[in-house]
Amino acid sequence: MGHNFTTIGKHAFLISAAALFIGGFYTSAMANDRMAGSGPKSPAPKQETVKEKDSDAPKAKRAPEDMPGTLDVNFKLLETEGYYAPNDSRALGIDLWMGTKRSELIKYLSASYDNLQYRSLLQLLKSALLTTADTTLLNNNERAKDGMDLTTLRLEKLLELGFYQEAATIYSRNHAEPYHERYARAGVYALMYSRQMPLACVETQVVMERFKSVTFWQQMEKICSVILLKNVPEKDRPDLGNVKLETKTLEKAVSNQKYIYKADSADDLKDLSPLTIAVLHADNRIDFSGFNISDAQKMPHHVVRLLLDSPTISEEARFRLNVESARRGLISVQELTDYYNTLGEDIVGSRETSLKAYANVGGWKRLPYLYFASGNVEEMKTILTKAIQLEDEYGNAALWPFLDIFKSLSPDSISDSMIRTGIRVFTHTITPIPDSWAERWIASHNNLPTTYDQLSATDYAALLNSDISLDKLLQPIDKEEEVEGNLSHQQHLTNIIYEKLDKSRKLHNYVPKIVYEKQEGLTPTDDYVMPLSGLLERLAESKKDKRLGETVLISSILLEPLKPSAIDGALLGQVLDSLITVGLTKEAQSLANEVMLGFE
Repeated sequence: MGHNFTTIGKHAFLISAAALFIGGFYTSAMANDRMAGSGPKSPAPKQETVKEKDSDAPKAKRAPEDMPGTLDVNFKLLETEGYYAPNDSRALGIDLWMGTKRSELIKYLSASYDNLQYRSLLQLLKSALLTTADTTLLNNNERAKDGMDLTTLRLEKLLELGFYQEAATIYSRNHAEPYHERYARAGVYALMYSRQMPLACVETQVVMERFKSVTFWQQMEKICSVILLKNVPEKDRPDLGNVKLETKTLEKAVSNQKYIYKADSADDLKDLSPLTIAVLHADNRIDFSGFNISDAQKMPHHVVRLLLDSPTISEEARFRLNVESARRGLISVQELTDYYNTLGEDIVGSRETSLKAYANVGGWKRLPYLYFASGNVEEMKTILTKAIQLEDEYGNAALWPFLDIFKSLSPDSISDSMIRTGIRVFTHTITPIPDSWAERWIASHNNLPTTYDQLSATDYAALLNSDISLDKLLQPIDKEEEVEGNLSHQQHLTNIIYEKLDKSRKLHNYVPKIVYEKQEGLTPTDDYVMPLSGLLERLAESKKDKRLGETVLISSILLEPLKPSAIDGALLGQVLDSLITVGLTKEAQSLANEVMLGFE
């Protein structure tokens, strides 16, 4: 793309380069498409709908290191590029990778995080991938290799997790011509998945001469010549010969501008190749209007993001997917709160409102309506009560935007079940439980002392996240009772959590001490097999040297396939201890809360 362009200059260059595509016809088509908009708000085409699965979709291939057409590159400049600036509160620090071996970091970035279900770890992983970091602080035990640079690997991982816009932004900040085929391919995918097809095609034209022997780029040239030049007569388009596209669906999409692929479930996307999905998505050719989101919690992260970026899903589906995204950590609590505020403005129309019109609001719109109506102080308790009543229908995450209301209101006269809902909101959002709520929670146990083994998952979390007087609830043990094999796996994990996070030792006289001798290996549950010991050794080394980024990645890899019921206590203890040691205490507590509440 050339060197040292300003943003405006780069855009001018892109449009000029586009004109080279067909020697005159492309300029008009390119300008029209850019003015019409190819971003997330572009309307979906109202055309005939076709649904068909690809049976011949190929697996994605990666270019070898010795790919022809590779340019010289300054790896220091390339790998330092990030999305979060060093002073961004979401960044993990310019020294994120200090001391980490390059060879090991490449392995971590190549690992799978598709099933990572812990919000705290997914948010940390996202921050690690997006942080602007000085890679000269790495332990460069091997040289940087073409096509295996850290930015290319981060872009690929961001795409796998569904952070398309962020990946596209990182790629676009590098104004130099893409130095390697793999890097260019990741960037073009990022542009397509973020629905910037015109720019993806300009990038294709920029690198086409260098990578013309690669099938992917031959296909991209054909795709761009048809999709972006849809208003140009076929006889005036460039002759690309007999370039065969990789799937039947892609062939139909390119040959028929009215073709729309209908996807009603995540399974309908499984048989499509990454290129097919990217092209269809970029050109608004996937119809998600009938998509079944009842199993949203089981969808891969990237599918959730695809759906949210589509103009074809229903308003209710978009609402539920935003709540699910907050639950996973794909978006922050503040982003969900801002979304509620925007919806409330659309539904209510003004800030001066009350519950008078609530009876006329139905379904999912009740929650943003209640949030927006909370500006009426006189009705805040009633508003909160009504919001809590919707937890079973929409999940606890749907109540997180009401956090400030929970904190400000006295819980008097609220039912016991609603108190427990509030406790879960506080613990999920890592918010200290106010004394008034803690006292009311104790009262929900009828003020009777109980024993440790009678508590629920919510109770365990509340104990760790409040400053309550435990003698009002728990029966102190006469001595440090040792229990061997009598505690459930849930209680065992909770003991580990208290051991790592209860620094004040307030639970010392209330929680029995577990004996570990009977654990052979690290396999307490039937469905869990401990990862290779090498990862645990590297986690211990990372903790010792306080290598923050490495600790985040290893912890995420270790817990990625595991539900709370399948986590070994010793493993959880090592992960929590490591996070705390590198300064991620709040995140460690968040993970602990997720594990405890995951048993409900």
